[in-house]
Formats: sequence, C-alpha cells, structure tokens
Amino acid sequence: MPHGLNLVSIIFSFIVLFSAQDRTGLTITSKSELVVVPVTVTSNGAPVRGLHASDFVLKKDGKLQGVDTFEEVVVSPGGPFPRAASSMRVAQNYVTSGSQHQDVLILLLDYLNASWSSSLRIRSYLRDIALELEKQKVSFSVCLLTTKGLIQVHSIGNTGEEFLAAVDEWQRSSAVERKTEQVEPSWSQPFEPLERVDTVQQLDSYSFAPGFKHIEKDYVAAGRLDMAAMTLQAFEQLAEGFKGVPGRKKLLWLTIGYSGMGIEPRTGKPSNVVLDFRMAEKSSRALRALSEANMAVYPIDSNGVTNPEWEKKFQPALDRISQRGSAIAEKSSNTALMLEFAAVTGGKNCTAHPDVCVTRAAEDAQSYYVLGFYLRGEAHKGWHKLAVNVKQNNLEVRARSGFMVGDISEEKSVQDDMVLTALASAFDYTAIPLKLEWKLVDSEKGSAQQIELTLTSPPGGIAITEQDWKMDVECLVYVRRVGNEEGESFPVRLSKKLMAGEARDLAGNGFRFKKVLDLPPGTYNARVLLRDNVAKKIGTVSTVVANFHTADSK
Repeated sequence: MPHGLNLVSIIFSFIVLFSAQDRTGLTITSKSELVVVPVTVTSNGAPVRGLHASDFVLKKDGKLQGVDTFEEVVVSPGGPFPRAASSMRVAQNYVTSGSQHQDVLILLLDYLNASWSSSLRIRSYLRDIALELEKQKVSFSVCLLTTKGLIQVHSIGNTGEEFLAAVDEWQRSSAVERKTEQVEPSWSQPFEPLERVDTVQQLDSYSFAPGFKHIEKDYVAAGRLDMAAMTLQAFEQLAEGFKGVPGRKKLLWLTIGYSGMGIEPRTGKPSNVVLDFRMAEKSSRALRALSEANMAVYPIDSNGVTNPEWEKKFQPALDRISQRGSAIAEKSSNTALMLEFAAVTGGKNCTAHPDVCVTRAAEDAQSYYVLGFYLRGEAHKGWHKLAVNVKQNNLEVRARSGFMVGDISEEKSVQDDMVLTALASAFDYTAIPLKLEWKLVDSEKGSAQQIELTLTSPPGGIAITEQDWKMDVECLVYVRRVGNEEGESFPVRLSKKLMAGEARDLAGNGFRFKKVLDLPPGTYNARVLLRDNVAKKIGTVSTVVANFHTADSK
C-alpha cells in the first residue's frame, strides 16, 4: 500500500440504518443473483398507489421476465436523521433504529467540470437551494466535487443555515490553504478572481509552442479524461457511502457534465485501448455501485438558467476574460450525458432554476414499487437493458434503463484502486456494518503504550460460502498522524472454513477482530477497511486515536 496516499479529512457523523432483526443468522451467498428495480408510476404527475406485481411487464434485453419479489414503498415523512451513539473511543457506520424508508437527498456541487462562469452561477444559487431544502423538510447531505476529489461539507441534516455555514467554512479554509486573502461567503459573494480558477479548467486555453503543437490535442484530451474519471470515482464513493441506508437515495448533481464518452460500457474496437479500458472500468464500477445503493441521479444544469442579478454583476468580468480568448469563461452543457445518467439510474434531468429542481426531486417518487427478479445464471457479464411498463393505459412509468452483471475485474491493479478509492473517500463505506473501538494498552517493551483496535460487525454482516462455510475477509488498518499527508498501513487476511461451532458463533455474536498498533506518541486519523471477498463488499469505519507516552500525558 502506498504511504503517500493523501486522505481527505475524515468525517464521522455519517451513519447508516441497520436492523439486527432483519440480519440475524448467517449471511450465505447464493449462485442466483437478484436484480432489484425501483419503479415510479404516475398519472398526470401524481403517484399511482395500489398496484400489484401482476400489473407490471418487466423485460431484460427484450425478453419477458417474471417478477420474483415485489414491494410497494411509501417514503416516511422527513425528520431528524438518526445518529449513532458515539464517544471519543467508539465509532461506527450504522445505527439500529430509524425509518427504513426515509428520503435522503445528496446535493453534489460540481466545480471540477464547471467553467469559470458556471462555478459562479452555482455559488449564486446556494441560498435559494438551502432555503428550499429546509422548506422540504428532508434529510440532506452536501458535497463538493473539486480538483482534489469529493469533499463532504455538510453531513446529513435538514437545516439550511447549517448548510450555508458549512460551505462558508470550506471557502475560508480553502482560502487559507491557497494562502490568499479571506474571501466573502460563497453564497452571498460568489466571485473569485480569474487567477484562482483551477488549473484543470484551463486545459482548453493552453497554448503550445509551434514545435509542440502535435501534442496539444492529446494533452487536452488526457485532462478531460482525468476529469471524467474523477467524476465517476466520486459517484462510486457516494454510492458506497450511502449503500447501507435503506430506501431510495436521490443524488442532485448541479453540473454542466463532463466532456467525452457516455457512461454505458461500449462494445466494438476501442480507438485507444488503454484510455477506453480505464473509462469502461470506472464506468462499470460507478454504475454497479449506484445500482446496488438504489441511488438515482437527478442532474441539474448549472448553465440552464440565467440569473439576471448575476449577469449584471459579473458580465464585465466575463467580457474581460472573453477578450483574452480564454475558453474557460463559458462551456456548453453536456445535456446528452446528463440525460443518460438520469436514464440509467431512474432519475430525472432538470434545466429549471436549481431551487425548483430541488423541489421537483424532493417531491419525486414519494411512493414507488420495487420489482426483483433472479438471473439464475442466464445473463452474460456486462451491461443489460431493462424495460418496465404497466398493463394499464395512460400511466407514466420510470425505471433505470439497465444494470451490470459480473464481478469487478479481479486484476490486482483494479482491486488496489478500489481499496485506495475507499481509503481516500470523504465517506465511510457502509455495505458492511462496522463498529470500531480503541483503547491504550501496556506494551511488553517497557513504559510505552500501544493502541488496541477492536473491529466488530453485527450478526449477518459477514458472509460465508454456501458449500463449505468459508469466510474470507481482508482487513486493512490505515493510520496517519494528524497534519501529515503520509501514513502507514497494516494489512491482515482472515480466510478459513468454519466449523459448526464457529458458524454458530458468527451467526449469534457477529464478527470480531483485534489489532494492536505500536505507534509513536501522537494523534492519528485511523480508517479501518474490511473487504468481504465472499459477498464482494467493502466497509470502512473511521476515528481519531491518540497515543501519548506516560511522561507526555501528565
């Protein structure tokens, strides 16, 4: 594991719901893969209730499928999102109470792919968005997508002022980090001088010397590819972070989209084998994660609406940039890409004013149906098309347009990248419910103390194979001294066939693992990653640990 991984700030307040009653006993893998399809049915915009499985027509790749599982879901009224009881020495990524179908909105402000002008527009919309989110009384989280990756600035809550304060704090900390003067709050004064525009956004404006013109096109294309890959990685991290939250999640993506190819894996001979393979792998991982997390994407075009006050205030600055011939002042929206993201995930694209889009997304799918069918080994690896209709006339039906089949590539480079992506995420991965406790223990070497970590997962959290009751998990403890960019990793693999007594203990008491760390005195960010190779899932849990020598603690 590279020691130079630059972890983002660890945020501990995000958790997931976990019902011990629903997950008691052993989790045993099956050869039949269940495909779950959330479906929204409306009539003139109003939800249609009371339908049955027999009312739906479900097709995979054009072939009729039977509906093996069926549920009608009614979203619970908004309210405070439950939080786990925690202390300085206990952290977990789940709770055991709360609504199983509470609506959660995730607002993603995309500054990575934005032009200079659309970045300013996004900031000018923030107060209206915050007020509308609070008005809707829904739980929401706010994230930024920047050249540094995905950043969470507001954990799950439902207070607009807290959201604005969090964005302001991020703006101030960013200004300090850049060693520039303090900036005004982003929602009230969304102006930044041209020189603060991220370098990636200036790719189109670079000018190469005559002798190097032949590489200019490739340089710009590579930069755009990096931005697309970072966007897909952010979707993967968001989906993994919210995967453990029951019900349907709505990702509100305020963006102009990224340049380049679409998101469905393409067939045929690639024009660039290396680049196309990289994007296909990133795309497959993002689509799979979004699907498994039941997360629908609602793109909001940040170029779609003109704010008269914004235009009046910033048009002179735009004119100066345009006179310099810079391509970063304005960039057209990739509407086709945004429509595609909405279609493949079951969301809706919106080009209205952002606060109107927030209202529409919040009110969308307040009741929906969940259809499920088993593949039973009848699907090849890759992308498969879905089509859902109802037998009644004059009803509008919306569902995601496809799904992925097959495990993620077993290539070491891909597996390593998935681990690095999880470690660097702004969110703990919640597919595996985890609890982490730590304490200081005496060292056998002398007066120095060590840190003992205890990692647990409740019954049903870890899977075993159906044939021989084999458990196969990999644990990675990553610690980094607070303030440092480099850290140290401690990997352990636990793979064995369980005896009957061991299986009963796992079923009744869950999973438990201890690790003692011999670290120099200091305070550390710690993230523990657990990969279940049987269930093909990753979970992480994060906290801050401190190890002080006896003389230092007096």
